[in-house]
Amino acid sequence: FMSALHVEEGNYILKRGEQATFVGILISGAADVMIGDIKVATLGVGDIIGEIALFNLGVRMADVLCNAPNTMLAVLELRALSDQLAVQHPELAHKMMSIFMHSSARTLQRSVK
Repeated sequence: FMSALHVEEGNYILKRGEQATFVGILISGAADVMIGDIKVATLGVGDIIGEIALFNLGVRMADVLCNAPNTMLAVLELRALSDQLAVQHPELAHKMMSIFMHSSARTLQRSVK
């Protein structure tokens, strides 16, 4: 269900408007959430990236820019979440969706401060 993704500093992890294909968890490094030229949040190790698209018809709402060297994400493909995990392990899928909802709320709260 998961794979690793290495992102170089200065590269985009996500681009606003793209169709979402994955949700990631930062396992090293850091990233900035950007809407236009405005930084709305900085994410660090343990933070979830891309989960808001799960609640927005699969469309990315912001750019996420890698801002640290050796940034690594654990990536969960959305197709695996919906097709395999939800069928084979519905309780786990439900728990993960709950975690994604809480993460989305935290990200939104940070963006309005």
